Amino acid sequence: MEPGVKHHHERYDGMEYSNGLPGDDIALFGRNIAVADASDAMTSDKAYRTGMSMEKALEIIEESMGRQWDPYLAKCFIKMKRKELFFSGTGKPNRLNDPDGPPSIP
Repeated sequence: MEPGVKHHHERYDGMEYSNGLPGDDIALFGRNIAVADASDAMTSDKAYRTGMSMEKALEIIEESMGRQWDPYLAKCFIKMKRKELFFSGTGKPNRLNDPDGPPSIP
């Protein structure tokens, strides 16, 4: 099994889950999947609850950067998704190449 897939539920701080891998010991692919998977899980309707808004999910991800999720990757994801939300319906392109550059590492 691909390490990124196998370890995408690991916490960035290495606490609690599965193998307890911390930070960069978790494959980069797994750290990326973790943020996207969490966002999808929070915003999707389930049989037992209605999905939350993307903005609420982004707030939760933001609050747990460095603990649950890789802070740099989470910040990139949040920035990208907020741009999508801002530009949606305006006819303007959604661009990942922000003129301000990538977010700084916290």
